[in-house]
Amino acid sequence: MNWPVRVAVGGMGELADDVPRHLKRFTHHLIFNFALLLFFLLIRHTAPCHESFAHQDHDRALKVSLIASGENSHARNIQYPALHNKQHDSWMTANIMNTISHKMGEVCFVGAGPGAVDLITVRGREWIGRAGAILYAGSLVSPRHLDFAPHGCVIADSSGMTLEEMIRWLLEQTQQHDIVVRLQTGDPSLYGAMPEMIQPLLQAGVAVTVIPGVPSFAAAAATAMETLTLPESTQTVILTRVEGRTPMPKGERLRDLAAHGATLALHLSIQFWPRIREELLSAGWSDEAPALVVHKASWPGEERIVRGTLATIGERCQQAGIHTQSMILLGPTLGACRAEESTRSRLYHPEFEHGCRSLSTLASQETELT
Repeated sequence: MNWPVRVAVGGMGELADDVPRHLKRFTHHLIFNFALLLFFLLIRHTAPCHESFAHQDHDRALKVSLIASGENSHARNIQYPALHNKQHDSWMTANIMNTISHKMGEVCFVGAGPGAVDLITVRGREWIGRAGAILYAGSLVSPRHLDFAPHGCVIADSSGMTLEEMIRWLLEQTQQHDIVVRLQTGDPSLYGAMPEMIQPLLQAGVAVTVIPGVPSFAAAAATAMETLTLPESTQTVILTRVEGRTPMPKGERLRDLAAHGATLALHLSIQFWPRIREELLSAGWSDEAPALVVHKASWPGEERIVRGTLATIGERCQQAGIHTQSMILLGPTLGACRAEESTRSRLYHPEFEHGCRSLSTLASQETELT
């Protein structure tokens, strides 16, 4: 039987209304199946290209999981035999893992400075303002810094956490936020436990940034209006601490360092004052040597300054109830700013020539004045 067929001008391959419906349906199915075949061929061709990325992203996600659970020692050499034998599974895994890995945020270690909220750096405050999550040292950092965090920011206090709990928290937050801030007291590079926190993050593939902060020894000197260096007295500042639960390396006992006669800035040591005095006397210091203790430098309403000598400063601190969070400054520069006379620096001496000031310029200026 012959059916009349008419091709409509309105569209290519469009059948006339008088063509039976089953012929139309057959044609549509044929086109659909052909397109589906091309699609599967394309998938099969591109799947191997994604397999290597699947392994990398799968490794990365597993590292995050292992490190967060405290098993980071096993996170470096992981193999997945099943993944190598299933191209389609690898292709799908690659897309899933890419989605996860692209969401991993950056962790920024920010130095909050010595205490006062306005002594944090501008850059540090900017990072706080962009953070999706903040882990701050609640026992040492003023909570007023958190006022600059954006609305909805996840905030946690690390003062009651172990290292493993802090790492787990930071890794979990990087899966949910672009910027995660670890807010530390002073400057992160001084007694901030940076390596043990940064290493697991880098192993998990997390980007890390460090923002410096005003260190406590500098804040203590400024609060007490003291200089740490003085021409022809000392040009050296030793930042150290007294041995407690953390042992000191060989050659770094206080008596060895004190023998240099330089300025000493002792961190985390006020509770060991009797031992400090003994070590300094053993190094040849006099009991009449000046000593300065600054408690919570720059903290509004909590800052206290205690002056004395090696013989008197310990008792004065006890009377003031100072037992923690204090900086001890010792050395020949103490009191120089209040002294009637001191050795003049050559930097601003009229006979001292440097790149920004020549003797000829000075001579011409003196001539003009006369």
